Amino acid sequence: MRLNPLAPAPPTNRQLLRELLSLAVPVWTEQILHMLVGLNDTYLANHLPHDAASAGAAVGTITYFIWFIGLLVAFIGAGSTAIIARAKGSRHRRLANSVTGQSVASAVLIGISVGAVLFLAATPIIRLTQLQGDAYGYAWSYLRMLSVSLPFTMALLIVSACLRGGGDTITPALVLVAVDLINMFCSFALCRG
Repeated sequence: MRLNPLAPAPPTNRQLLRELLSLAVPVWTEQILHMLVGLNDTYLANHLPHDAASAGAAVGTITYFIWFIGLLVAFIGAGSTAIIARAKGSRHRRLANSVTGQSVASAVLIGISVGAVLFLAATPIIRLTQLQGDAYGYAWSYLRMLSVSLPFTMALLIVSACLRGGGDTITPALVLVAVDLINMFCSFALCRG
């Protein structure tokens, strides 16, 4: 028996499941495509007509740096999503906007800082991996390209986390799915012509 007869009835399990899936499926789809980008890059590197083994070793090595970037994004994104969701739920729009601004600014600053370190220290970092020959050169080039894009990548992913905190999982999923599809298409085109 409800204490307040004017209060709305609590949602049923089916309604909760539907709401959960409507929020989770776009994020799930986005994560599947992120995984496919990694598999696509690995496949293409390992099937190059010349020096596939070296290219595959370079892609495999740089994958660890991509995971590290994912950790940096999670570091900011998890807190941002939670605080923005709480602020939205309690109707504190100013707090949600403030957290969004601080999160994006932090992501760009961390992206610039870490990107600069990776760019400037690419030689000793890749030397530590003990890659030899062409694999060393491929990994060095890949790490430097990755470091230049890091501020933009982090900003994109943190804006997505902030939108999710605000309850919009569709927009960031659509943007990131488009980015991943373009990435896979261009990677294939650049490798195969």
